[in-house]
Amino acid sequence: MSTRVRVNYPDYDASEAAAIVFVVAFGISAIAHIAQASMRKSWWMWPLIVGVLGEVAGYLTRYLSITQSTNTDLWLASMLLIILAPNFLAATDYILMARLMLFVAPELSVISPKWIGTIFIACDLLALALQGAGGGSLGSVRTPASLNRAKAILISGLVFQLITFGLFAVVILVFWQRCKRAGVPKGPWVKLMAALAASAILILIRSVFRCIEFSKTTLGVVGSRAFVRSEAVIYVLEAVPILASCVVFNVIHPAWYLPNNKRERVGKGSEGLEGTSPTEEKNLRETTTVV
Repeated sequence: MSTRVRVNYPDYDASEAAAIVFVVAFGISAIAHIAQASMRKSWWMWPLIVGVLGEVAGYLTRYLSITQSTNTDLWLASMLLIILAPNFLAATDYILMARLMLFVAPELSVISPKWIGTIFIACDLLALALQGAGGGSLGSVRTPASLNRAKAILISGLVFQLITFGLFAVVILVFWQRCKRAGVPKGPWVKLMAALAASAILILIRSVFRCIEFSKTTLGVVGSRAFVRSEAVIYVLEAVPILASCVVFNVIHPAWYLPNNKRERVGKGSEGLEGTSPTEEKNLRETTTVV
């Protein structure tokens, strides 16, 4: 008995217009991020740029797969890009949290900021490898057993990412609570902390949705029925949260609030913080309001 991977979900007609809308939206965000990172010389933001460009490519190939419904390779490419791109956004959150802790109060972190990036990015790479291996092998399945094996690997990557990011959210929460109790000086960095928390929540929402979706869908089997019966659900719970996670850092760009020099500390009278406006530098040095 053989199986094949479907080009599109069996229970709805995919929209070309919706795919193009998100190609344009992610494209605008990507262009803005490239300009912002270049102007501020914040090269540590490039994982986010890779992720946003991955989303552009994902929804572009989704559009192409709709217009060429017999091309299975395009559908697989679209699915993989859209699934994998948020891993780079998650990596950006890990990097930002480590830098923010180093800047504000490294001694208040439940995990040393020097290890946060290493630990969580390693977990992110493992999740990326599992998702890539599972999703990539869908194109070569020939039997129900091989299909189930590919699906299991893909889901394990998604679940591992969800658990990792859930633990990361706890690290953010603990750090924030410790800052409040310790009376850490309040400043513009709090705005970045809020943006980081928003990004984490949005990625968590998307991750929960993907875990449920793939666990409930008999992906690729002829005659199967998908868990999601409306394309709008995919956009509301996948595309919109990830786009918002990208845009929040266009509006509150980390380089405006964090120095490129990791040795700088908030409230220590640092001069000439790179990536920070003169007004923000003054606030960082002089504010006495506590969290």
